[in-house]
Amino acid sequence: MIALPSPDIRDYLLFVLFTGVRREEALGLKWTQVDLISSTITILDPKNHIDHVLPLSDYLQDLLHSRHEDHESGYVFADTRGRSISNFRYAQASIKKAGVAFCIHDLRRTFATVAESLDIPAYALKRLLNHANGTDVTAGYIVANPERLREPMQKITDYLLKAGGLKATATVLDIHQRKEATRQPSFGEEMNYHDIITIEPGKRSGKPCIRGLRITVSDVLEYLAFCMSADDIVEDFPELTKEDIQACLRFAAGVRVSLISPMD
Repeated sequence: MIALPSPDIRDYLLFVLFTGVRREEALGLKWTQVDLISSTITILDPKNHIDHVLPLSDYLQDLLHSRHEDHESGYVFADTRGRSISNFRYAQASIKKAGVAFCIHDLRRTFATVAESLDIPAYALKRLLNHANGTDVTAGYIVANPERLREPMQKITDYLLKAGGLKATATVLDIHQRKEATRQPSFGEEMNYHDIITIEPGKRSGKPCIRGLRITVSDVLEYLAFCMSADDIVEDFPELTKEDIQACLRFAAGVRVSLISPMD
């Protein structure tokens, strides 16, 4: 899908795959239903007639932010005339040429299958897909909070990105490289965080990231603010090192200093 000639249809199909929403719900999505500040979308009057609020993973946040910067229509996924996209003929031909046969609803099925394989709790999966509770009395007692769905949504996104080769499954280092990566600067040795902190326009909305990963400096600072130690962060994110954590702190300190105007 990444190689589709139409970026609008490509983004639409990716959106359906990474959210599990129904075809018509994504086609009819308007910018008034997207909250890029709280990182959520609201599906109005869906199949079960109960407005559905979904959290956005980091990948979806970046995708929608990029589209919002260039949007000229009320619809999130619009054609060049500002209308909700409807012509999938060329996209289907490109996909068929690649030897892949699927209908758009298969993307929703894939989302559900991946969620189940990741052991996403049944009630969380039901909320993500916005399935009616039916005769399930227990489900009616569970408070539906979109924030409780953010972690499952991110897990599904990470799996899909790794399966598609868009995100590294692991960082493999030679033993000597690992020693060098984890070596702490000796006393009096200055760390050059410019070699660690990277900024790419198309990644995490251009926020400062660590070595090209999708982990931002602000992510690390938030973890530290919530009393996670450097060891805790490295344990949860094996692709990071303690030197990366120090680089984030030095970068933040440098930004703070640059914002302080000298007194006349």
